[in-house]
Amino acid sequence: MNPTDSGVPKGASLPPAGNPVGILELLVFYPNHFQVIELAQRASREGWSPPMMARVQLWARDGNFSAIHGRRNDTLRQQFSAAFSAQGTTMTAYKSSAGGRPFDQTDGPNFVQLYEVANVTLGSHASGPPSLHQLTNGVVNFPVGQDAGVLTQALQWAQAQGNAALTTYTTDDLPAIIAAQGFTNPADALTPDWDKTALARALLNVPPPQ
Repeated sequence: MNPTDSGVPKGASLPPAGNPVGILELLVFYPNHFQVIELAQRASREGWSPPMMARVQLWARDGNFSAIHGRRNDTLRQQFSAAFSAQGTTMTAYKSSAGGRPFDQTDGPNFVQLYEVANVTLGSHASGPPSLHQLTNGVVNFPVGQDAGVLTQALQWAQAQGNAALTTYTTDDLPAIIAAQGFTNPADALTPDWDKTALARALLNVPPPQ
């Protein structure tokens, strides 16, 4: 069994508008969503490769072993290929295009909007808002520090409340939870570099497959 099989289904809704989500949070809590073109583009434009993405996803679920990593890497490559092919292009062509450049200061000043995912198109796979339990299911290593956005903070709060909260609340409840608990975005989310610095941190802190 692949550890990411415990992740939410690929059609599960992403957090609603007004809730920026870091790339590390997407990899940890939405491991099966990178067949969606907007997420594949976002990862590739900031230098995230399928091998590194697989490393983070499996580490999050305490399953970062070489044999499993190879299969997960292959799955992500297939997802990327399908996502870009459906747009009539490839990841390589996208990254060399103007649209595939990394985010920079010209994308401001409201950089936090770069990381919102409510407008991501899930298409025919859309299955509605998942429970917060579904998002945390199987996760052992959560994002920390600058990678722990309001999504991570809300999920850890719900986890601390117990199973009843995790199973009752869905992603639709995130804005109310975040507001009530006073959770705030990390400083990196207010810059064009959140996804870039997340990659740098992952390279340092997430061990390679064993």
